[in-house]
Amino acid sequence: MRFFRTSPEKLPAAESEMIFSKQDLKQLLLPLLAEQFLVVLIGMMDTIMVSYCGMKAMSGVSLVDGINVLLIGVFSALATGGAVLVSQYLGKKRPDAAKTAAKMLFYVVLLVSLAIMAICLIFRKPLLLTLFGNVEDEVMAASQAYFLMSALSYPVMAIYNAYCALLRCIGNPRATMFSSLIMNIVNLVGNAVTIYLLGWGVVGAGLIHQELSCEFIGDGVHTNPKLITLLMQSKPIDKLVMITDALKYAHATPPEDADFYFDKCFKRKADEVIIGSGITMYDGFRNLLEFGVRVEDAVKMTSVNPAEIMKQNGKGMIIPGFDADLLIMDKDFNLIDTVVGGKFIREKK
Repeated sequence: MRFFRTSPEKLPAAESEMIFSKQDLKQLLLPLLAEQFLVVLIGMMDTIMVSYCGMKAMSGVSLVDGINVLLIGVFSALATGGAVLVSQYLGKKRPDAAKTAAKMLFYVVLLVSLAIMAICLIFRKPLLLTLFGNVEDEVMAASQAYFLMSALSYPVMAIYNAYCALLRCIGNPRATMFSSLIMNIVNLVGNAVTIYLLGWGVVGAGLIHQELSCEFIGDGVHTNPKLITLLMQSKPIDKLVMITDALKYAHATPPEDADFYFDKCFKRKADEVIIGSGITMYDGFRNLLEFGVRVEDAVKMTSVNPAEIMKQNGKGMIIPGFDADLLIMDKDFNLIDTVVGGKFIREKK
């Protein structure tokens, strides 16, 4: 392939001037190919890494990736169109007009991407149902979780595409390649932290589906306190329940011949795998307060909410006719007495 600069009238081949050598084309095309590969690699790595959360989570991500690829194409087309105009002004030696066109490009892609983001956030479930029909509830929940995070990133993706298009039009494709490389590294690290370390992948459905209740262990070990904060920001408070997942040896010393030991929680001696917490409901309540949860919300998550979700009539509230199962505390939330079925089982000190 050769490119020639010619006059409007056709010139003989000998009088034509080649303006791009093979080396120039390599320097132009190879970074572009690498960049496009890295862009596609992001979606591939998301799917591969989220497979750790199960087939249904992976299916949900795969569905949304199809939408993401389409929208990336839209943002890329907008960016390319604006970059062509900037290139024309640069070719005409009109840098001021080129700067104005570049600013307009950023404004347009930002406004378009914000509009698309708003539509996707508001209508994400109807959109997914329209595009993919009735899928399994868990797959749909995973799709909505991933769609939410993807939609929030659309303005950033649009600005990124405009930025890369402008770099190409000024002859600097290597910068876009390195930008894509950095983006992949950030994506991989973010996936590793949130999926493998924090385990957010398995709670994505719970964060999105408002009708689903979420249970979490309140010992600060099984569930990161920051995740509890995220749950409270994402879901109605009446859908959150604190549980203990405690062994019967909570607040007691395990037998000497036991195959487990206690270190903030119970762990198996053979491989140090966590096998249960060592907290009571009272401990969990106090932990919630230390995590910054309001008193009234902590009370709901440890009494009212579990009773209502489990449909335990006559429990969870202090009203006439309900079971008198109570923890009595002082103003500093120190435990004073325990009442079960109306009977005191712990004497006041």
